Amino acid sequence: RFSPEEIPVSDLADEALFIDQEAIYTQTVNLIDSARTSIYVEQAVFTEPRLLQLLISKSQAGVDVRVLLDQWQKVNHASLDQLKSHNI
Repeated sequence: RFSPEEIPVSDLADEALFIDQEAIYTQTVNLIDSARTSIYVEQAVFTEPRLLQLLISKSQAGVDVRVLLDQWQKVNHASLDQLKSHNI
């Protein structure tokens, strides 16, 4: 086991993942905002400015933030540069 504690995950219904973009976004913001020790993100494409800034803010507040992005997606280059400039 990697973690002795249960890790909270989204409680959105399966159907919401495909049709309710606003609910997903709100839940994502809430999950990131409530993190106290660590945040791990894996995305093929990640360009949402508000979420990027929230991750940077959490990192600056002492939360261990790690992001895995597809470096070959050109759209990720600006996000990668921004995250790297904040040691994320």
